[in-house]
Amino acid sequence: AERAPELVVSVNISPHELNRRLVPNLRAILRDAALPADALCIEITESALLLIVLGWVLA
Repeated sequence: AERAPELVVSVNISPHELNRRLVPNLRAILRDAALPADALCIEITESALLLIVLGWVLA
């Protein structure tokens, strides 16, 4: 018997969305959708990654 592929939801995260509410919001969405955390694939844009690195450098 063939096994059905597992559902994976990919989400692009913008620099604006990189804030302290991101993780609680994602947890709530996963809970409400009854999805496990490994069903979520977070994609971060290059500009968002640059802001993260700059934050580390300036901290």
